[in-house]
Amino acid sequence: MTTRTAGTTVRRLLGVAGAGGLAVAAGVALAERSALEAGARTVPVPALASVGADALLVPGRSGTRLPRGAVEAQEAESRDVRPPDEAAPDAQPPPSGRAAAKAERAAMIARLARILDGFATGLDRQTERRVAAAIYDESVRWGIDPLLTLAVIETESTYRNGAISFVGARGLMQIRPFVGEELAARLRLPWQGYQTLHDPVANVKMGVYYLARLRARFGDLATALAAYNIGPNAVQMLIDEEREVPTGYVRKVLASYARLLADTPGRTRLAARTEPTARR
Repeated sequence: MTTRTAGTTVRRLLGVAGAGGLAVAAGVALAERSALEAGARTVPVPALASVGADALLVPGRSGTRLPRGAVEAQEAESRDVRPPDEAAPDAQPPPSGRAAAKAERAAMIARLARILDGFATGLDRQTERRVAAAIYDESVRWGIDPLLTLAVIETESTYRNGAISFVGARGLMQIRPFVGEELAARLRLPWQGYQTLHDPVANVKMGVYYLARLRARFGDLATALAAYNIGPNAVQMLIDEEREVPTGYVRKVLASYARLLADTPGRTRLAARTEPTARR
């Protein structure tokens, strides 16, 4: 899927289906994984689908429903394909898989660093580069599109490393201390309280892992994002009571994600992984 196709599909779903439909579009950027913790429930990632306004992925009074009628977004692309004997004399062979992955990583880290540099992050450029690398590497490690991680950071803290919410959440991905302490233990990161939460690389590692864990627990991206915002226990209570799960935050994140996709020329969706690239 090209950047143009992904961006167009996400924007179309934003207008037609709301947060639920958008969650399907962004859900293809999350890889299906084995449970991230003992006993965690996993549900296969839904296919990119055409969703009606009444078919949301967020559980509510009508229960959890999947979209009706899966379709695949396609784009006709003109290509200049020449027979081997007509190839240009200086044509180079395509890069190997490893070389292509390395080039993709370098290009995306540079792109992420440029975005960070455009905001008052409170970080120097060298640290912003380290944060950009962490966003890319941790997102790929846990099966999330790095641009989706960036959209969460934009929505949570507007890229401000020193951000503190009224409930005490801190750092780029706005992690509360009691949550951060548990995440640091799981990821074997040194825990030094507030100082760790304002370490931007550690904050990104914890935030990406936390989102992936919520995705594994609730089984869909929209509910995982809502849980990231208001807490998994609050979301579980709403589900148990068959009440609507708020979608305002979900819409904001996925709208930012759509814009970031559209603003990244040549960007293709991160291929879904069926197995984790690393475990700790």
